[in-house]
Amino acid sequence: MGKLSEQRLEQLTEICKRVRRTTLRAVYEAQSGHPGGSLSQTELLTVLYFEKLRHHPQQPDWPERDMVFL
Repeated sequence: MGKLSEQRLEQLTEICKRVRRTTLRAVYEAQSGHPGGSLSQTELLTVLYFEKLRHHPQQPDWPERDMVFL
């Protein structure tokens, strides 16, 4: 597993911040939910989605895609 560049690490950190804000906003607006689980998985899922998984968001049925089950 390769090491991320400092620039890429900063980009992923910014993505994580946006994901956290979106998560908290969604829970607040719904007046329901448990944000702890979502917030604790932010880094893991961000790195998986943006760095490791083979996927094409425009082709969700792509047969070679990786899948994650939580």
